[in-house]
Amino acid sequence: MPRATFGLQVKTRALRLLEALLAFASDNLYENDRYVQFKWLEEDSPHPQLLIETKLRFLEQLTERDRYEGKLSKEQIKESLKRMEDYLGILTDNRLKDRGSEDWRFTLTLWSKKLAKNLEKFAEEWENRQPEKSKQQIVPAANNGWVNSESICASNDRPQQVTKLLTSDRLNPNPFGDMGCITDSSRFFDREELLRQIFEELNKGVNISLVGEFQIGKSSILYRIYTQGIEWLGNNSNLNSIKYAYLNLQWVDNEDEFYEALCEEALKIPVCRGFQLTRSLNGKRYILCLDEIEKMTWDGFTKRVRSQLRGLADGGNAPLKLVIASRTPLANLFPDSPELESPLAGICRQLDVKPFSEQVTRAFILQRLQGTGVTFSEDEIQELFDRTQGHPGRLQVAASNLYSQFTNQREVKAGKS
Repeated sequence: MPRATFGLQVKTRALRLLEALLAFASDNLYENDRYVQFKWLEEDSPHPQLLIETKLRFLEQLTERDRYEGKLSKEQIKESLKRMEDYLGILTDNRLKDRGSEDWRFTLTLWSKKLAKNLEKFAEEWENRQPEKSKQQIVPAANNGWVNSESICASNDRPQQVTKLLTSDRLNPNPFGDMGCITDSSRFFDREELLRQIFEELNKGVNISLVGEFQIGKSSILYRIYTQGIEWLGNNSNLNSIKYAYLNLQWVDNEDEFYEALCEEALKIPVCRGFQLTRSLNGKRYILCLDEIEKMTWDGFTKRVRSQLRGLADGGNAPLKLVIASRTPLANLFPDSPELESPLAGICRQLDVKPFSEQVTRAFILQRLQGTGVTFSEDEIQELFDRTQGHPGRLQVAASNLYSQFTNQREVKAGKS
């Protein structure tokens, strides 16, 4: 059996794979491929977990489409996963079958949901485990490539420069790069007008369909409604006596799992369906936030489950009021027949989740830069808007990259002075 190695090349490949997985989990790579299944766990804890289920060939494709040249081979991917497990201790192998299989299911225990923070901590933890004489640091270069920091020291003869580069993000963390659903209310930005419209309609007894593209902020809005609906509304509302529930269908694969998750996880009642579910909800009222409704297009679901949801949400005295997030209008997502409208589309008012305006984009950037010591010029802010068109997910990535270039260049200049 070949001896395990933990050198610079192994580290670089493992770091690249981690970056690809985290970027995919925030839909920053490519949007239409769902062959890599993922689910965030314990998102609010100091060490959120990312559950991944996929095949080696799909991980290979993932690295082929990242921002670096070439791709990782299957053997390199397996080696990278193994090093995350046995060297860093951040990966738990959840496979039950032969571990030589093409199928992979594992959990990554991370330091944050932010990409930049995880890459920094990965590099730091790897180096902490290296023998002193063999330590080699990797830092992101201004051109978004990866360079060996020993070559920086050799060219400038300034070892202290590496320390500054590696510690600068700890002193001034990159304020951009939020991934996935934003659960920290202090990181949630704008959307006041859309939230006003949502609660205005809910207050009138109207169900809501939020429609918008990937990473536009739908999940974050749902979570905001779920966690802070009462606080946001104040006391002058018909909704103050209603309970708020949240259900993400990402890992719900069929109707049996749906009713289990709906009852036990979201509504906190015994598992039931049909008339029993209707009876269990008698006299109760919930605002149910449903995320990843696209899963109901899978073969494990039929029109019956959507018909029951409609029955539970239709009418002023219905026990449920729905806020549903999807990338496609419900009528198009569930074309049950050419003659009939989708059961859900018929009771929901569609509200489009749009990108940030140019004004909001500027305000977001300026707010995040406060206290960092970094300033973007007006031309740079304009370029960020032009490139991303105010799309929150793409804006986070583009602004994070620009910020990293600034901090790297600043520290390099400081090292030369």
